[in-house]
Amino acid sequence: MFHLLGLAALLYVCVTAIKEACEPTIPAENWANRELYQQDILNGVPVEQRMKNL
Repeated sequence: MFHLLGLAALLYVCVTAIKEACEPTIPAENWANRELYQQDILNGVPVEQRMKNL
């Protein structure tokens, strides 16, 4: 019973670590353009173009 719980916890930690490593980080200085980014979202600019604009 405890072996399965330990295995599930280990699997959860591994998946969480992989997700964090794969997510792109946005530098703090780019948040000064937060209003422009939100306008791009409202205007339907694709995600790829928004990331290039950052």
